[in-house]
Amino acid sequence: MGVEAVITTWAPSETEARTATRAAFARMAALEDSISDYRPRSESMRAVEIVEEPVPVSEDFASALDLGRTWFQLSDGGFDPTVGPLTALWRQSRRRGVQPSERDIEFAAASVGWDKLVFDDSVTPATVTFRTAAMGLDFGGLGKGLAADLALEEMRRAGLDRSLIDVGGDLVAGSPPPGARGWRVEVRTVEWDEGVMVELADGAVATSGDVEQFIEVERDGRRVRLGHLLDPRNGRPISIRREAT
Repeated sequence: MGVEAVITTWAPSETEARTATRAAFARMAALEDSISDYRPRSESMRAVEIVEEPVPVSEDFASALDLGRTWFQLSDGGFDPTVGPLTALWRQSRRRGVQPSERDIEFAAASVGWDKLVFDDSVTPATVTFRTAAMGLDFGGLGKGLAADLALEEMRRAGLDRSLIDVGGDLVAGSPPPGARGWRVEVRTVEWDEGVMVELADGAVATSGDVEQFIEVERDGRRVRLGHLLDPRNGRPISIRREAT
């Protein structure tokens, strides 16, 4: 998913820790093979190539689509995993340092929208039907957290509940280390504000914003900083500096 993953655990022996973490990393890799848009031949990247035909999907893919649908509805379209065409456009813009043209933004935005797919999880296996050939999926807003959840499940299955999973800054914690109330996690906010230390146990914490990830583009002869988070409803990155944990 384009990020580093780290597992910290307390185990009776190094052998048990290695066995469990290998299984956890393998579980995350399987999810990545299913939903990552950084892998050209992942399941989700291959699925969007088929138009107007139900495509059977794996349990991992179905789980991501189900979560995506839930948060699309809860956010009134502010979160939309069909934002893939816009993601690709703005990633290219980030590399070049030039803002996309209005025409390119409008063209990409025309392919975005939950109404452009049909997800049917009432059958086994679940299926998804894409209604446009220009569809693209981006599970970046939920993929890391889902991967961390699955990794912790593997660690718990191996009896190593005292584990902390870090996938690109999205943290999922099991039971705390011996003698501690929780895993100490520092939340870094905008650079002019102080960080916050939290103790995390049997829970999760994630931060989104533009402290580390942002886009700088040329606009009217000057450099303009834009957040890396896209609003699928207008096809553009957020322009006001925000941080949410």
